[in-house]
Amino acid sequence: MIHALGIFGAGLLVAGAIVSLAAFTTYPQYLFGGDFVHPLLLIKDISLGGSIFEWNSSAALYAFPDWLWSAPIFLPMSPTHAVLLSSFLLFLTVTFAGGLLAKQVSTRPISLTAGVIAYTSVLIMTIWFAGHSILDWLYAYSGSVYIHTGAAAMALACGSLYLTWCWKGGIWRGVTLVILALLTTYSDPLFFIWLCAPCLVASAIFFIRFREWRVAAKGALVFAVGLIALLLEANKPFPSAGRAGLIGTRDESLARTLSFVADGLYAADPILLILAAAVLGSIILAASLTFKRHVEHGRLLTTCLLASMAGAIVLAPIALALIQDISSLRYMIGIIPLLPALLINLTPRLPWTAAALPAAAVVALAIPTTLNLPQRIHHASLDPLIDCLLDRGLTDGMAGYAHAKPLILLSDGAIHVEQVGIHAPTNFSTRLRRERLDGGRFSPDFLILASDVTEEYAIANFGQPEETVNCHESLVWVYGDEGIESPILGQR
Repeated sequence: MIHALGIFGAGLLVAGAIVSLAAFTTYPQYLFGGDFVHPLLLIKDISLGGSIFEWNSSAALYAFPDWLWSAPIFLPMSPTHAVLLSSFLLFLTVTFAGGLLAKQVSTRPISLTAGVIAYTSVLIMTIWFAGHSILDWLYAYSGSVYIHTGAAAMALACGSLYLTWCWKGGIWRGVTLVILALLTTYSDPLFFIWLCAPCLVASAIFFIRFREWRVAAKGALVFAVGLIALLLEANKPFPSAGRAGLIGTRDESLARTLSFVADGLYAADPILLILAAAVLGSIILAASLTFKRHVEHGRLLTTCLLASMAGAIVLAPIALALIQDISSLRYMIGIIPLLPALLINLTPRLPWTAAALPAAAVVALAIPTTLNLPQRIHHASLDPLIDCLLDRGLTDGMAGYAHAKPLILLSDGAIHVEQVGIHAPTNFSTRLRRERLDGGRFSPDFLILASDVTEEYAIANFGQPEETVNCHESLVWVYGDEGIESPILGQR
């Protein structure tokens, strides 16, 4: 009975984490954007006769586990509900993996259910702080099936599996970890930096300290497998926008990052303060345990792994010169699900399951502010725009990055829109430029203007419209019976 109540409580806390995210951040706003619906539309296109080879993808494939979370698109439900369910599956994965880590870092034996309760409770508390932070948008991103969120969740899961494999052995654990590392690194190379390299670093420190070659060999194996997957990914046969390489210099990237951190600390930004304390505290703790005369084996390996993961997540975008502005901090998105595990590991003797009480209070505060959540979802899922276009008989058209894929997916194919504008070649299918999702004839006759589809762009590529229509905050140019031609494919 107590075990059943614990599982029920853990499930309520997971739901409470989503409610808190919706209440304290801009979470619903990001669920239905061009990036977030991408994996759902991609796998639906493949199921209807499309090919991955016709998709001009971004720098990585982002297939595993993103495509698994996107599977609800095949269930008998609306596309909007499928997007919401995919986000819930992401949360379920993160909280389960986080619970496994919390169970392992605890200095006293606790059940997996207690680990999930502890991890999710701390996550809810950080979400509440995020509502008062300049990084609330980063938390909103982390709740969506988005670029790098798959790697972030799998880093938690594989980190826990690696620690369990080191202490309990088992061929099946090793094989599972190898397969997961291959799939995830091939899907998102950042996983190699976030998990495979930290496994090598942690096992190397452990070997130097205790001369335990079995643990070192396992860390080296995870690193080697990730490296193989990284090389395979670099030569993948799928069309890709490619990597831009170093956008600026490492010095500029470091300077921008330090500027963001300094501004946040000066303004007493709660999340930046907590993040800085957790990351630096974890690194300092790992260093102190390494040189401590008497230290428990498991405590050292776990702390070194978590500290290495945190350091890699924060430092990799700087080393790769990816930080241009504050939005570039999305390349550090892996730190969001890792943060509760870092905090629990820093103070493992605290009864973290008791954090469920203040977490429940936070959820209670969140509930009244989510009463308008259905309206926010209705607005974010483009339902008003879809209804307006359908009411006017506009079913075939063109739009920018923010509208093209969402309109196709969320209208369930009733509206088909080719992606045009300055981001046109990225993350879209050549097939969907020639025909509708179901293979039907595509004859575009309208254009939705946006930041990447300006009036100048529209006139230069399509000429003046016959009519302009305002559809739910969007300006639509209608071209009538003559229609318009794809600026990407040329003459149809």
